[in-house]
Amino acid sequence: MLGASFGEDGGLDLGLAYFKSGAVKEANETFTLLLKSIPANTPEHTRVAALIGLSRYSMGENSSAIPYLIRSGPAGGGRSARLQLGEALIHIATVVNHADIRVEAV
Repeated sequence: MLGASFGEDGGLDLGLAYFKSGAVKEANETFTLLLKSIPANTPEHTRVAALIGLSRYSMGENSSAIPYLIRSGPAGGGRSARLQLGEALIHIATVVNHADIRVEAV
């Protein structure tokens, strides 16, 4: 699970602590820095990308959350992760004008 302390400074644990306490901006910053230090195409990279997507979504940054949520989609988690991704994308689609959404590789 996500209890592992990724990074030398325990960045994952720190980011999760921020997120759980409601300090979502700090969590996003921590996860974003952590992602840069994790090799792509690893389960850890996928998990941190999902957390960035969820933190950006929680901050109302819907269009910047989409690439991270898509990257962490079905291959990045179980049924619960797929449901969270689907719910987030449905909500974003109802709130944001589709023409304003541009999904770019991250």
